[in-house]
Amino acid sequence: MLQALGMKSVREFWALTYELQEYARMFNQEVWEKYRFDGMIAPVQAIPALPHESMTYVASLSVSTILYSIVDSPVGTIPVTRVDPALDGVTAEWSDPEVDGGHGSPLIERLIYNGKRALYNPQSMAGLPVGVQIIGKKWEEEKVIQMMKVVDRALGERGFGPGHRLEQKPIPHW
Repeated sequence: MLQALGMKSVREFWALTYELQEYARMFNQEVWEKYRFDGMIAPVQAIPALPHESMTYVASLSVSTILYSIVDSPVGTIPVTRVDPALDGVTAEWSDPEVDGGHGSPLIERLIYNGKRALYNPQSMAGLPVGVQIIGKKWEEEKVIQMMKVVDRALGERGFGPGHRLEQKPIPHW
């Protein structure tokens, strides 16, 4: 994906378009046809929403949403819970790559969890929604909406939607 960024000639553009279409064909065959799924439930990303513009530094976290755009799958998101500083604090397991071998890129983990300017801060992120995405087959947007309704009902009352207000807090400036 990163190699595809930047200016391209018409020939390069069509070659990339062909690769994208082939990848989508393979994905659709492997996921939808082979396993006969009606839909999927997946995290929106590995952590709650980050401060505005922080994805500039950790764009790789967005791969869980970009994939479904690449393969032309309709997606809807549902809030499940909210960030709770008492429950979602940073532990050594997540903030120290030396503990438990880390969970990915040490560079990205440091940007997210360590230091005074860490992107993930459960105190300042308190109340932000944490959600899931419902993924469907190409051209089946109506089914995605129906699956979202089923998941929403199964989750029960969670303090989201019309008539629910979260205590207003000043938005921190990063």
